Amino acid sequence: MFSRRRYKSTPTLNTAALPDLIFTVLFFFMIATHMRDFERQVDYDVPQGSEVQKYASNKGTAYICIGTRTSMGQGVKDASKVKHDCSTDYVIQVGDRIGSIADIPHYIKSVRDRMSPSDLEHLTVELRIDRGVPMKMVSEVKTVLQRCNARHIRYYAGKEDI
Repeated sequence: MFSRRRYKSTPTLNTAALPDLIFTVLFFFMIATHMRDFERQVDYDVPQGSEVQKYASNKGTAYICIGTRTSMGQGVKDASKVKHDCSTDYVIQVGDRIGSIADIPHYIKSVRDRMSPSDLEHLTVELRIDRGVPMKMVSEVKTVLQRCNARHIRYYAGKEDI
């Protein structure tokens, strides 16, 4: 009655709930993670503003960035082959690729083709422009956007530190 058992085995770990736990964590990260709309290939130092408002990006947003080429985006296209009327120091990223001002109408048309007909009037173009870009280049981009009937323009800026 008081004798000890010689072959005492340890109980095994129950792993039946492990796949449920893994899929729950995976689902949480899929919901909580913000996916980028485009791969950034242009560096820009955004201007600071005192009346900056935060907007939620939606499906009807087209992104145009003007700045200097990043070190990661060197293989896409040679910066010397991108022609600008204003300056060769700055490149334009239209969507996911480096382009020129002439590529903007094609990009706006492709964004409109992906949108539903009810959302076409809510097309917004977000301009992310480096603070050193000449205003002539910015006004040329705005003129092309007006010709494409993309009239809602939002400028990307940072909050001014007071």
